[in-house]
This record gives sequence, structure tokens and C-alpha cells, in this order.
Amino acid sequence: MSIKVGKTKLITLMEAEAQFGVSHETLRRAVNKGTLKAVRVAQRTFVKPEDVKRWIEKYYHPEKAQAVRKRWEREKHEKGSKRKKR
Repeated sequence: MSIKVGKTKLITLMEAEAQFGVSHETLRRAVNKGTLKAVRVAQRTFVKPEDVKRWIEKYYHPEKAQAVRKRWEREKHEKGSKRKKR
């Protein structure tokens, strides 16, 4: 659900996730840190697509994100294995 304010187009974090391939949680953390500008409207968070592009160029490191994803998956798998043994 994108909205238009004057000539400015705003997209939700879920749309940004689909459009740019960055996870929703990563975008949310960037908004909370203040490195990605966002606007809250009716309990939804909206961002400008060009702001997301700039944020990706400046802050996002795909190789680091992939390494973290792998580590989380490994830890998740290990926790699942420990639970089954009990």
C-alpha cells in the first residue's frame, strides 16, 4: 500500500523489502537507529524509495547480511536439535 503526498511517493517497509531485497527487520532497525528516514501514518511505517536506495548504498553490506543469515539459520537449527534430545 503506497501513498502519495504531493509529488512524493511513499512505500511501506514490506514494499521496500520486496522492491530492494532487504529484510523487513533490517529496514525497521535502520528506521529505529535513525539512519533511514520514515513517516508513521495510521500505525504503518512509510519510506521514500530513493531514501531506501541511498541507505542501501551507504549502510547495507549484502555479504555481511548473508553471513549473519547463515549464522542465524545454524543457531536456529542447533536450538531445534537440542530441544529434540531432551
